[in-house]
Amino acid sequence: VCQSQTGVVYTVPVIGNASGYTWTLPVGATITSGANTNSITVSFSATAASGIITAQGSNACGTGLISAGFAVVVNQLPGAAGTIY
Repeated sequence: VCQSQTGVVYTVPVIGNASGYTWTLPVGATITSGANTNSITVSFSATAASGIITAQGSNACGTGLISAGFAVVVNQLPGAAGTIY
């Protein structure tokens, strides 16, 4: 993904007996829709960094095991332009 990219979808298969889902995202990534579901849409800020995404199911009895991590590589925006001469 790229810094400042929006509308990126991540999905985990439905977790048996889960009534909710907790997602952990890299720094600078934000869930824009689908929070607490098995499919989320994420936006990455201009300062987002690479990292790992995980998901975890929960219900009234507690939380399940955390999923295996999914590595996300965030590509940086170009640097500032130099002096025009």
